[in-house]
Amino acid sequence: MVAKWFMGVAIALAFGSDAAIAESKPAKSRTIELDVDKPLPALIEGQAAQLEVVSGFVDRLTLNPEFVAKHGIKPATLMGNADVNFWGKREIKGKNRPISYEIGGAKEKGRAFWFFDVPQSNMDGRIGPFAIPYDIVVIRLSAPTPDEKTHSLFYFGDVSNGSNGGHVDPTFRTTVNFAVEKRSPYPLASAATGAAIAAAYGGTLSGDVWEEEIAFGVKRPVRLLSLKTPFKIGQFSFSEIAVRARSGGDGGGAGDAIAEAASQNSEDPAEIVVLGTGKKARQPIFTFDIGRNFLDSCSTIAFDKVAKQIRLSCRSR
Repeated sequence: MVAKWFMGVAIALAFGSDAAIAESKPAKSRTIELDVDKPLPALIEGQAAQLEVVSGFVDRLTLNPEFVAKHGIKPATLMGNADVNFWGKREIKGKNRPISYEIGGAKEKGRAFWFFDVPQSNMDGRIGPFAIPYDIVVIRLSAPTPDEKTHSLFYFGDVSNGSNGGHVDPTFRTTVNFAVEKRSPYPLASAATGAAIAAAYGGTLSGDVWEEEIAFGVKRPVRLLSLKTPFKIGQFSFSEIAVRARSGGDGGGAGDAIAEAASQNSEDPAEIVVLGTGKKARQPIFTFDIGRNFLDSCSTIAFDKVAKQIRLSCRSR
């Protein structure tokens, strides 16, 4: 049986695929260590830039429109448009072009993307591990301590789909994203992952619907899932999870129903949804996002493209 992993957010060229465009491979056996809250110096087409390192979104080099305008960067003549798809639904349109950039002396040829009318980085742009031209990208989160343990997950993805980990539970599997750039009081599960966790660990929904930002200002409705038995991934243990409300709008909202807590009115209109059926029904996507506040017990997170591992060094929570 071939394991299939489903990723939530992706950048795509608006007209065709860039699979045939050669992008340089990272230098062998090279490691770069980065401080999570410090800007990453880079040269983009020979121009100095300060980049924000992200790990919970797409890994592509995405530039602020102000930086693009200042340095006269123009969209490609062919395939110069770009889309951002959230769980299979197109939400944001932008521009892109082939570009050369350099980080820490390592040179790369790829594509830069920029998007308008969305929240921008407070630096010149963003970049994720797959787009950083090193075999191993280590993000330092805090000072190490003697009581740390290392946990690893299977690492997969690409520059357009992001840096994803794979978690296999006894009854389901899900993609896991560690977002060093995002803080949220709860981890975020897609509807399908939330239903699988609820079934396996005794979960019920309660409370009102609220909106949780996914990326670039795009928000989705969620509800609180409480578990009788904590759901664990490595050193992390979760008793409460924000779960995408079920809807037919995209794959993140496609999933089985979850039982309501005993005190919750099951006829709450906020939970009456229409799910797609037939050929156009959205395929459920299994994702689980862990934000920065849950990584505060970790000193580093390493993205190893050679060993295909995400390694976290953390204290027990």
